[in-house]
Amino acid sequence: MDDTKFAIVVEQKLFGYYRVFAVKHCMCEDGKRRYARVTSEPDTFFSLPASVTVRGKSVSGFISLLQDGDYQFTAYTYGKNAHLLKGV
Repeated sequence: MDDTKFAIVVEQKLFGYYRVFAVKHCMCEDGKRRYARVTSEPDTFFSLPASVTVRGKSVSGFISLLQDGDYQFTAYTYGKNAHLLKGV
């Protein structure tokens, strides 16, 4: 298991601007770090729509930046597989 303490942003320069495609080692609500894929363009300045894979199923949610500089994935509560991160 990888003991990375902070997330790693995967980005690419596209038409002169950097775009985030994914965040490696993104902290999830259950305390585990996972690979979070950005799924679409952000609709706010504070979060990125994304998804993670938990037990072979995709969980939709968003990535936000914490005050300590780390990234956190939060599942949408109305999502089909959101219960997989809650430990239910």
